[in-house]
Amino acid sequence: MKHFLLALLFVIGCRLALADEPNLKLTVDGVTYSDVTFGAVTPYAVKIRHSTGIASIPLAKLSPDLQQRFDYDPQKAADFYQKSQAQEAAARVQADAAYKRSQQIAARQELIAKSKAGTIVVAGQILQISPNGAYISDAFTTRSYQVREEIPPQPNHTLMEGERTFVTRTQSENIRVTVEGEPIFVIGAGNGLIDGADWQGRIYPAGRHRYNSVGGSVKTVLCFATSPEAAADYLLKNR
Repeated sequence: MKHFLLALLFVIGCRLALADEPNLKLTVDGVTYSDVTFGAVTPYAVKIRHSTGIASIPLAKLSPDLQQRFDYDPQKAADFYQKSQAQEAAARVQADAAYKRSQQIAARQELIAKSKAGTIVVAGQILQISPNGAYISDAFTTRSYQVREEIPPQPNHTLMEGERTFVTRTQSENIRVTVEGEPIFVIGAGNGLIDGADWQGRIYPAGRHRYNSVGGSVKTVLCFATSPEAAADYLLKNR
């Protein structure tokens, strides 16, 4: 029992010795902190709360007695600092990657919306099939519009003054998607078909497509895709 009491008194004495002094001031690199209270300690630094806020002070900058109080070891401090810096660098890389992904997702959604707004239905003939799509020649789309026409009066029918009869008719016309003789490239088109086959489908604008002609020169044609997602992905890839 006597030994237990002595041990207890020793522990209490140590804790009292480690307790923060009232109105403690701490000067580090010419900056004086007042009413300092020590907080969490790592092998490299100690957190302090002071009269105007919170700070982290490297143990290497403390007085020898405080270094002893916080078990300062230069090698452990260096190892901890290097490890924490590596972790912070990895966290920054992850944060940057997450930000870029969010930006790409937002940009893709915007492009998908634009592609949906510009969608058309076309018909044409497959000029050549490639691994990721097909060149379509003589591509055209059909535009429908309404015409209001006046109906002539029936024989032996006398019209009242100002009386006129009209009818609205729906007409359509074929409009070329591009200039005559120039194909378009449609991503995702031509599956299961051969060159020369007729093709028809809904397409979504995807900018322009570059290809090498038979003569070796680089040419560009209008590019479309069979889905707005594929159009957006192509535009992002070829920005």
